[in-house]
Amino acid sequence: MKCKVTLYDAGTVFEEVVIARDYQQAKQKAMARNPGSTHVSTTAIFDNNSNNSSSSSSSSSNSFSGGSSSSGSGEGMLGLALIIGAIWALMTFLPWVLMGLGGWFGAWAGNKTGKVSLAIILSLLAGGFGYYQGDKLQQEWNSDTTTVEQIQQ
Repeated sequence: MKCKVTLYDAGTVFEEVVIARDYQQAKQKAMARNPGSTHVSTTAIFDNNSNNSSSSSSSSSNSFSGGSSSSGSGEGMLGLALIIGAIWALMTFLPWVLMGLGGWFGAWAGNKTGKVSLAIILSLLAGGFGYYQGDKLQQEWNSDTTTVEQIQQ
């Protein structure tokens, strides 16, 4: 049977495809090809193609190669949900994000002078200004800007 063995080595997760009689032999073959790697998982691969001449036992990959054509839409939906969530979080917490960035910038600028008191003052001022501007932007986004024009006869 054809198996996909997931391995971990030097901070990288990669897959090795092998032909074996069972999961244990698949793991042994993959580990023999990649000594020092850590075994993560072993999964059987079932091809829909009747032509198995293109698969060989010596194929290996150091990066993920999407073997399933149906997994793309799920990953795309997850990515879209993450982007929408990040935009929502930025808009919701914008005053706090800008306050943190302003405080960090003030502390960085103050530390360049070497005076702790100046760093604290600049951090508080820049953080307060960032919060004020973020709150102002958030109120502008949330305000109802629809205007109704009255027609006089």
